[in-house]
Amino acid sequence: MAKQNTITAKQLNAGWNAVVKETHTLNQVLKTFGGITSKKLPELEGLTVGEFLQENGIEVTKGRVSVGAIRKAWNEGMLVEGKLSVFRYAPVMWIPSECSDFYEKGRAYRVATKEQAEKYVKTGDCEFLRMLRLTPVDDYHWDTAVIAKAMKQGRKFAELNDESAMDELNWANLEEAYIVYDVVESDGMATRKMRRIAKDEARC
Repeated sequence: MAKQNTITAKQLNAGWNAVVKETHTLNQVLKTFGGITSKKLPELEGLTVGEFLQENGIEVTKGRVSVGAIRKAWNEGMLVEGKLSVFRYAPVMWIPSECSDFYEKGRAYRVATKEQAEKYVKTGDCEFLRMLRLTPVDDYHWDTAVIAKAMKQGRKFAELNDESAMDELNWANLEEAYIVYDVVESDGMATRKMRRIAKDEARC
């Protein structure tokens, strides 16, 4: 029977978090390709995994895929300060300052346009603001899905880049930004409210 040491709950969490991080590096993810590059994909009429990767611009050498091969296949426009990045939608958030009557530790509010905030007050429905952003992939958050997403996004980079630029322009041209919230009245009923915020205090 394996020896068991007495560890605290904090150490247990920290240990498993460390193991998860180490198994989600790009190097570790690419090692999983080593045993499957010769496997045929019935969905692609028998094309092997290796052949499929090469069709996507990822060089396969001796049944392996290197970090360099991934970097070479990555669309150059999807690099942020040299880091491999992907397009992701990020919500626009407002975090009140500690002196605000809205402040709660760890609490952030999603931001909406005036029209959407008014719609929330009337109906309870609201489409919050979000922006398409190029976001670097965290060193410890790699998986095959991230690589697949990047390869597909790279094929339509111009379209995504235009959408991202338009989101930035729309935000710059937005005159007013709002948050919405509920207030519970003395009778227990909730009243929907909206409040204008300083736009320069919001962020993605």
